[in-house]
Amino acid sequence: MNMKKLLSKWVLASAAFALTTTVSQLPLGTIGIQKAHAAVITIASAKSQVGSTVTVEGIVTANNTAIGGGKLSTFIQDSSAGINVFAQDATPFLPQLVEGEKIQVTGQITTYQGLTEIVPTTITRVSTGNPLPGAPIIPFSTLNNPAQAEPLEGKLVQVAQVYIGTLPTVQAGGGYNITIYDSSYNSSILRVMNDTGIYSSLQANKWYAVTAILGEYNSYQLVPRKPSDVSLLATQPAAPVPATKPIATAKALTGQVVTVEGTVIADNSAIGGGKISTFIQDATGGINVFAANPTGYINLVEGDKVRVTGTITIYNGLTEIIPTSAATVTKTGTAPVPAAVTKTVTELTQATTAEPLEGTLVKTIKVKINTLPTSPAGGGYNITAVDANNNSILLRVMQAANVYPTLQTGVWYDVTGVLSQYNSYQLFPRKAADVVVSP
Repeated sequence: MNMKKLLSKWVLASAAFALTTTVSQLPLGTIGIQKAHAAVITIASAKSQVGSTVTVEGIVTANNTAIGGGKLSTFIQDSSAGINVFAQDATPFLPQLVEGEKIQVTGQITTYQGLTEIVPTTITRVSTGNPLPGAPIIPFSTLNNPAQAEPLEGKLVQVAQVYIGTLPTVQAGGGYNITIYDSSYNSSILRVMNDTGIYSSLQANKWYAVTAILGEYNSYQLVPRKPSDVSLLATQPAAPVPATKPIATAKALTGQVVTVEGTVIADNSAIGGGKISTFIQDATGGINVFAANPTGYINLVEGDKVRVTGTITIYNGLTEIIPTSAATVTKTGTAPVPAAVTKTVTELTQATTAEPLEGTLVKTIKVKINTLPTSPAGGGYNITAVDANNNSILLRVMQAANVYPTLQTGVWYDVTGVLSQYNSYQLFPRKAADVVVSP
């Protein structure tokens, strides 16, 4: 064998030995040496390839034992973006991933509740002890602005001031969903996993600086990793004051915490069915105020002007505000009950005309009941009324409203009530005076 061939073989053998030594010195999960040769693409590029199997490489930014919730669920970041690394079972990928490890991941790109994930088939630990990416300071408003938040999803960020009002006492999925606010009372979620050890040090009604990974679960949220990520501000600004939104504006903000103010248009004792379930109305629209447990709530009666802070939700088509707590429903005065707007049955049952009126007082004239049910359902009666053209609308007559005993079949009525919805539009008369014989 000539000297040139011998030298070539020696170089190749040395390179193979060096590669084997470098990889074998690191703790391995499910790994193949060949992955060191995989075609690595940037995380930003990978996140756009939902459904594809890709290989990415990045620095682990959170200990999986802290934020994984018993699964493999942590984040990696490269210079382009960050991504969640997720598997229901972490066992094939032991030992647990820790901050500062550089890993190569091959897996399928998926999304869950808005969060882009890579579900690994293999994970290769490339190196350990790497510095973490910097965490840029972002304004709180970014958390509620998808155009600004999406490029940061999965990356470390800092928010200089967040206010924690009420601390939840019940965990959800291995952690706490804590509503946080800025100085203008805009809100987001601080997702504090139980294994981070953060929750026990938090205080209600305090301002904090937060370093966290920007996650997503239908809306963007901050996921801190350890107690030092959430630090109490040395100087405490004044608590933020809720800024009220017009009800029509608030109803479009599904999933967000908002504050609205309006006039109660129906006694809760009459239509609530043993819960908090009545309606408030302002100049822009109306909304259902709902809480399954009425304990601690003020008595809501017609003509009370109330302020409510809570989460906008939709239940069987009806837009509701779920108060954050009984303390976030407060009486601010009294006001005249808004006048009922007269509409035809068709206008009250067709979405294009009915939806803007949902939650407000309306009136329809000359409707007739052909059949009266004999048994209530859910604390009230579902009664079909028809107009002269046989167009129908459901009257939802709660037992406590004392309307049912006054009703007769074959009689034409003018009906006033709150326009509600339970998969279809329905009219809630509030009291006997709301259903009168048509002149």
